[in-house]
Amino acid sequence: MYRGAGSEIQCRAVQRGRPRVARAFEVLSVAAFAGLAVRLAGRGGPLALEAPLPFAAGVAAGALAADVVTGVVHWLCDRFGSERTPVLGPYLIAGFREHHREPEAITRHGFLERSGANAFATLPILAAAPLALAGLSARAGAALAGAALSLALFVGLTNEIHLQAHRARPGLLAAALQRLRLVLPPEAHARHHCGRHDRAYCIATGWSNAALDRLGVFPRLERWLRRR
Repeated sequence: MYRGAGSEIQCRAVQRGRPRVARAFEVLSVAAFAGLAVRLAGRGGPLALEAPLPFAAGVAAGALAADVVTGVVHWLCDRFGSERTPVLGPYLIAGFREHHREPEAITRHGFLERSGANAFATLPILAAAPLALAGLSARAGAALAGAALSLALFVGLTNEIHLQAHRARPGLLAAALQRLRLVLPPEAHARHHCGRHDRAYCIATGWSNAALDRLGVFPRLERWLRRR
């Protein structure tokens, strides 16, 4: 792992070399993500107290959906395009390709660089969910609030979860969540880094990997897309 002064200097150098517009985009995305997530939590909190079981079911469904979404994005960035693909190449695909060449590279990037794009992707969900709650019953609203909040948080923080799966000593909270299998554990993610990096793509909770790999979903999709 990257520890000590040398690591800090290297990390600062990576951050300074990035375009200012990218940094501004990440700051604004994370700020909007935080504000909208707090707003949704404020709307969903009373519903969770009124209908706790639908809310819990929504949270579980959102976490599972986030896991699948992260797997699809991961698979697409691993198997299609290149680091020279316009827009997506340098800002999305490059990070995945770098991660294969050097798995610990993720530890050299700061929070904003890791999570800015993910935070941005969740903004439509976080913005729309409170509006959708207006006409729903308490049970349906609780389920929707739980699902939207869980989906947004898991997608927005996926790379932080991914980071902890690569740390020799994850933080106390991360380690506890990993042991409970509520977030991606290191041993599950290690399967992706074996061989050809062609399995275990889901990196939020990792719950979906066994079924998707057993059914060969991503290889089948890839063969179908390449025939188009």
